[in-house]
Amino acid sequence: MILGLLLAAALVALAVSHVALLVALARAQPSLGVARVMLAVILPPLVPWWSFERGYNRRVLAWLGALGVYVVALVGTIAR
Repeated sequence: MILGLLLAAALVALAVSHVALLVALARAQPSLGVARVMLAVILPPLVPWWSFERGYNRRVLAWLGALGVYVVALVGTIAR
């Protein structure tokens, strides 16, 4: 039960941080923003990479933290 709630919360946190990074990237360079956002929707690992290059370190850490918690909760749920 607790792992299921942790899994859901981590997924929501990952989705919210992903969208926040996408919006930040789109606003940073309006001319390239749309192309990068479209590519980042297809290839999600590009979002933290490009965001780290732009200096959004805290947001990238939030994304990576949410991903880490999600993976741990998923493995715990599957192993159970």
